[in-house]
Amino acid sequence: MPLAKQNKFDGGHAEDLRTFATDESEYSKNFDIFTNPHKLIPYPDSVAETVVGTMDDIELDFVEYSLIAGTYYLTASGYKAGGSSVAEFFTKDATDSSSGFNPQADGPAGVYQKGSAVVYKDKYFALSLSGTTWTLIRYDSGGVVTNIDTVTSAGASPFVRPFVHPEDNVLYGIIGTTIFSWDGTTFTKSTTLIPAGKQPVSMTDYGTYLAIAMKPLRGTGNSVVYLWGRDMTLNTFQQALDFGEGSINILENLNNDLIGVMQSHKVSVTGYEPSVSYLIVKVYSGGQIQTIRQLSISTSLIATFLKLKNRNRLYFGFAGDDCVYTVGQNKEGRYIIAKERYLLNGTTAVVFQGLAMIGDILWTGVSAIGTYVFMRTKTTATYANTSVYKTTINPDMPIDDRGKMKQLKAFRIYYTGKSSGTITVKYAVDTSTMTSILSETTAAAEEMKQTTMQVDGLAFTAGREIQFQLESTGGVEIKYYEYEYDFLNQ
Repeated sequence: MPLAKQNKFDGGHAEDLRTFATDESEYSKNFDIFTNPHKLIPYPDSVAETVVGTMDDIELDFVEYSLIAGTYYLTASGYKAGGSSVAEFFTKDATDSSSGFNPQADGPAGVYQKGSAVVYKDKYFALSLSGTTWTLIRYDSGGVVTNIDTVTSAGASPFVRPFVHPEDNVLYGIIGTTIFSWDGTTFTKSTTLIPAGKQPVSMTDYGTYLAIAMKPLRGTGNSVVYLWGRDMTLNTFQQALDFGEGSINILENLNNDLIGVMQSHKVSVTGYEPSVSYLIVKVYSGGQIQTIRQLSISTSLIATFLKLKNRNRLYFGFAGDDCVYTVGQNKEGRYIIAKERYLLNGTTAVVFQGLAMIGDILWTGVSAIGTYVFMRTKTTATYANTSVYKTTINPDMPIDDRGKMKQLKAFRIYYTGKSSGTITVKYAVDTSTMTSILSETTAAAEEMKQTTMQVDGLAFTAGREIQFQLESTGGVEIKYYEYEYDFLNQ
């Protein structure tokens, strides 16, 4: 009787559910698959941050340590309460996770630009827009907000979140076709570097260069990453990297490789919408640009992307989904993409406009049904959420067995149990709906459970293609599974 087994889970999301790779999955939600490739480790639940005063229209979207009057606080920015679009800055005691964010200061007259906040030289900066005047503002202390300088550009002009290059420790930003720099003393800008016909979307470092990702303005054509030596006296970029057809939304440096997150074009003309949209991840290591993964997604998911870099991994996400995605190298040194932590404890986020991370604590600014919340990983870990790992089809099965008619005989799962945790296993045969075959409340010990039938007492369904879904609550860590099957003469 053939036996298929699997104890390695760090292959990330598969492009093809019938892949022969044994460590890939259809998806993995709310499991850490990087730390230990031989375990599925659940992430803790999230909790809504407390904001002192009314929550109406307070839409925090970024949080980071900043130095205020000699003391470090968690500082965040967002809209002012009461229906105003003016920027407001909030602080929280960095040593007390239970304390709330307190409003401290308002920005200048104008509209706070979500996704523009950055910490530079221990100070918290953001962008505000009034008419055609964009202002780089800084929160200092005691209710004081300083206007650094301005850029004049049409109000509809896109901007790129400012970025600090590690080589010169200078803050760079792009608004429309203007690129600016701020070194803490001097504000410099150029209006002749950014080419027409492209929209700047993301920046990162690449050696001595500032790498600037630009996508086509009109939804057709190729995306380009320009390498710039950060010299505004030279009216040119030093190199252009063609990332191919599609819209690049994110650029990040991981391991001195440029990682580009792209989406296939969405042409906004009735009757010309693509039937399938793709999320495409590419890498440039100094030679040919390689595609890591191309995953089909719903066209409804196209939205403005947010990104962050933490633990040498790239995190990003978008509206209409339930998880933050991550790109990074597994223990074998292979780049993978995976869904990682829940945005809103498993609920789909209709609006997603905030993303930040300090250490292992993730913040997400999300809304499910019109109520905006600023979610944070719980510091006193609880695991009420259901973490889910859905396998590929016929996982770890020999190639010659995959097309044969089979009868599942037994399924065994090995895990580290937790008191009051649960482990659930479901299966589908030949694209049927998922049916439970095992459901157990665990104890705080190493355990193995076996099943030879469905939970409802019925025999396993026969078929050619089998897929499993592993679910964990209460912090149960899944280590290994195996299944036995036999052939039918059909």
